Amino acid sequence: MESLRFVRMLQQLKIRSNYERIELILSTLLAGTLLINQKIVIVLILALLLNAIYGGIKQGFQVPNRLFWPFILLFFAYLIGLIFTKNFDYGGKDIETRLTFLLFPLVYGVVKRKHSPQLSWLYWAFMCGALVYMVLCWYHASLCAMVERPRFCYESSKLAVWMHPTYAALYLIAGSVFIFVDAFQRKRMYGLKITAFFLAIVSFYFVYQLYSLGPWIGFVVMIACLGFAFFYKRKQLTYFFGAMVLMAGVSFFAIKNLDLLRSDYDAVTAELKAYSADREAYIEANQNNTESVKARLIIWNTSIDFVLEHPFGVGTGDRKDELRDYYRAQGMDTFANKELNPHSQYLQTAMSIGIVSSLFLIFSLFYYCLKGFKNAYYPLIALVSLFATASLFESILERQWGILFFMFFLSVFTLDLLQKNEEKRTEMAESVEH
Repeated sequence: MESLRFVRMLQQLKIRSNYERIELILSTLLAGTLLINQKIVIVLILALLLNAIYGGIKQGFQVPNRLFWPFILLFFAYLIGLIFTKNFDYGGKDIETRLTFLLFPLVYGVVKRKHSPQLSWLYWAFMCGALVYMVLCWYHASLCAMVERPRFCYESSKLAVWMHPTYAALYLIAGSVFIFVDAFQRKRMYGLKITAFFLAIVSFYFVYQLYSLGPWIGFVVMIACLGFAFFYKRKQLTYFFGAMVLMAGVSFFAIKNLDLLRSDYDAVTAELKAYSADREAYIEANQNNTESVKARLIIWNTSIDFVLEHPFGVGTGDRKDELRDYYRAQGMDTFANKELNPHSQYLQTAMSIGIVSSLFLIFSLFYYCLKGFKNAYYPLIALVSLFATASLFESILERQWGILFFMFFLSVFTLDLLQKNEEKRTEMAESVEH
């Protein structure tokens, strides 16, 4: 059965144009190296761009569908924000980091084509790369354990080689869901399902060891969104609410019995109670405390005040300098010296290019999620709901590690959705004619 599936995949590759074959191979390589080496990823993006030019010459260019436009527009908002920037060097680097807001929609949206991308290739290539990444992380942790206390070598930033634990956790959660959806949408193929289950278990164990709470909250929201979409399509929302009750029970059990979740829950609850009891006293007492929960409450409060003072933003390159000065003006020297960002993508976007742009980012994520719901396109729902939730707690789209993964899969999902809708319209038109 598995060999027949492989033969079918090769047959599908043969019916594609040279441009589409090259694009599929490059995209698969890119997915497989996302977690391993950014330099290789950048080379592959340039190769995809050159291939898109070749494909446009051979098959014709087109204006990308409106589904591709939200992040293109956001890129130009950051570009306009560069005009009002004093720190042009930092602003230029910021624009360079966000180039994939523009490049991926162009690569996958500007060439006329007849076939959807072969997403299974991308899912499984990514998870193979993720498995290599986890093995390398455990290997480095074992080296660390030879000279330090083993417990600290196998958790959090000590374990997440090359990147922040939040990014690694988001990637592994998303990748596990992608292969699950892919495997369980296929009839039979039990070997594929068992493989997907095994990789998901390994990935979630690794995520647990990363000690990053934001991705777990994102995962819960993602499961809720996927469950709602699944049962809504089948008009069985009663089962959805029953599943939510069950999930709440499982979550409560996990919080009470898993050390990581219980300690985080107790810490967050205690801090929120102290903050709500006397906000001003809490801020004064903790304005130089960079412990995770305390720091976020202080930073969010300070960032909101900053945004209200600068509703149009301070320019693409000046956010870091202006916020550092604002921290100092508030007596928050420790925060200023560490140049801590707002730890929220929505607040960070508002600081740089204004409240309207931040609202546009929220609208864009909602727009993609809505398209996913309308078309029962589960990978798109999973990706957007996960990253939208995580963006409440981290500035996810400020670094290449966050942008590359999100924009790559968002663009290929958008292309796949458009191609499938076009295929449905063609089939309907042909059935009417006959």
